[in-house]
Amino acid sequence: MRIRRIVGAIALTTATVASFVMPASAASAAGSCGHEVFSPDGGAMACFNPTGEYLFICDTDADGHHPGAWYVRGDLLWHNVQYDLSAGNCHDLNLDMAESESITYYACNYEGSDELNCSSWVTVSANG
Repeated sequence: MRIRRIVGAIALTTATVASFVMPASAASAAGSCGHEVFSPDGGAMACFNPTGEYLFICDTDADGHHPGAWYVRGDLLWHNVQYDLSAGNCHDLNLDMAESESITYYACNYEGSDELNCSSWVTVSANG
């Protein structure tokens, strides 16, 4: 019985610490969009919210690197965005897309201008 209480206390402490480690901006992004893709090292995440057509780019690890994403829409030109964020924070990019459009994107982790590693890509419709 005592071991069960100790394990329960540890689980509760871990959950409480995790809720303070991940700022609301990153938690909000993760909860408001789908089709998340993560760089293989876990340092960058990108996801798309079709309601409002927002692409979120998030720094998901305190590794000293910064996140970015490559994306392409109907113009067929690839765009690269990078943001100097601290771990747990996101940048939302309002793409203002037509419902008939789709977006293809992937997340990358960067050291300066050097791409360290990138996720696989995903394609999502703007109409949800």
